[in-house]
Amino acid sequence: MKAKAAADVEYPAYGVTGPNKEISPTGDRRLAQSAQMYHYQHQKQQIIAMERYVRQNCMQYIFVEIREQKENAGEKN
Repeated sequence: MKAKAAADVEYPAYGVTGPNKEISPTGDRRLAQSAQMYHYQHQKQQIIAMERYVRQNCMQYIFVEIREQKENAGEKN
């Protein structure tokens, strides 16, 4: 009997139910905005980190090149 009663329960179709169902579209929108902002800030931080990494490595490469050129110039004289 309980199995039949459980089987006869009608579940709502897809969607939000309950006392806060009217709030959901705003909540969904806010969640989407927050996710978008997080993604934007994360991407921005990745770009800044990559630029910093490239800048540091370029400077190190330039210093090594200059040092090698000076050493080579000193050997020729």
